This record gives sequence, structure tokens and C-alpha cells, in this order.
Amino acid sequence: MLTPQSRGALSEIVLEAMRTGETDHLTHAPQPDNEEDAQLALWALYEQHYRGFDDVAGEMEWNPRLISVRQDLETSFEQVLRARVPELPSPEDFAEKFFAFVSDHDGPSVATYVQRTATEDQVRELLRHRSIYHLKESDHTTWVIPRLSDRVKAAVMELQFDEYGDGDPTVSTRTYSLSVYATADWTQPMGPILTRLRWRFWRRTTRCPSSVSTAGCAGPH
Repeated sequence: MLTPQSRGALSEIVLEAMRTGETDHLTHAPQPDNEEDAQLALWALYEQHYRGFDDVAGEMEWNPRLISVRQDLETSFEQVLRARVPELPSPEDFAEKFFAFVSDHDGPSVATYVQRTATEDQVRELLRHRSIYHLKESDHTTWVIPRLSDRVKAAVMELQFDEYGDGDPTVSTRTYSLSVYATADWTQPMGPILTRLRWRFWRRTTRCPSSVSTAGCAGPH
């Protein structure tokens, strides 16, 4: 996968620095032109901790100037997310209040629309957008495992073992997703898909590797 096209001044300078390895000028990096610019830059910086990019050297993953830019971006993003989240319930009634919060959500159902209304082209477009995180859907959760208590860690590991195919890579979530795309006759490389994504989708796909983040996780889990 190659780095995507920039969406503004910040993502342009960040992506160019990642590709060339020249990062001295990042100490004076510009502010994002807009949220799309910020989200693309943050996503690209996080992506280095996953499979990376074919046109970026592996050692750039820990470049201190890129990490500094990432810290600034994730701090701003985390503030936005925390402002949107209601006050956390006490541990004793967390499950009850969590499910009540979910049931009170009155937004439209994507699943219902796809099942009953969507055209074939709309379903294919949905698959294109979701592929960016379906192909690594559980990986961001794995990053946080070392920080969990033993009881929670055991429960998460049970879920992760299932997500990764119970030891059989042919039935992992990633393999299943790839089979869905093959059924839909979609094998387009990821690069063009990244270029077409809208900024609202970048916000949903920005998941950070928490155990390596130096400023805390800004991505939704």
C-alpha cells in the first residue's frame, strides 16, 4: 500500500516527510487546514505501527519529529471525543447504563438500509470504505492488552482468539472480510480507496496502537 494523497498543508508535509525521511522542518509544521487534513495525517502516522506503507522506510515509525506531530494531533482529537462522551457510569452499573445508552441511539441503521434499500453500487461503495479497517479490525485492540488487569485481559484474549480464527488463519475475521470482497468481485488496491475516503470516515478509522502511543489513545475502540 502506498501513502495516500494529502488533503491539506499538514498532511502534505507529513506524508512527504514520511516518504523522504527528511523531518527537520516538522518542528515548524503548519496547523491542519481542516479536520480532513488532520485526520488523514493522524491516520497515516498510526498506520506506520500496523503494516506501514510500501513507499515509507520502516525506521520512520519511531522518528521523534513524526511522533511529536502525532502527539499534537491525537491530543486535539482526544479532546473532541471526550467532549462527545457522556459521564462514565460507576463500575457497579456500567453494563446496564451502557446498553441503555446504546438503545437510546436514534440514528439511522446502516444494516437495515443495506438489507432493504441499498443498490448494488451503494453496497460496493460501503465495502470499499469499510475495507480500510475490516482488514485489521481487531489489531488495535491487541495493542491495549498489556495495560489491562488480569481478569479483563483474559476476557479480551478470548475475544481476540476468536477474531484471529481460533488458531486457524482460514477462518479469521480478516480472511472472512477478504472472502466477502472477492464475492463482490472487488479486488481494487487500497491506495485509490484511501484517496476517496471522506473525513467523517477517517474519524471512525483512526485507531491508535495504545501501548505504543506516547500521549494516550485518541482513536475510538
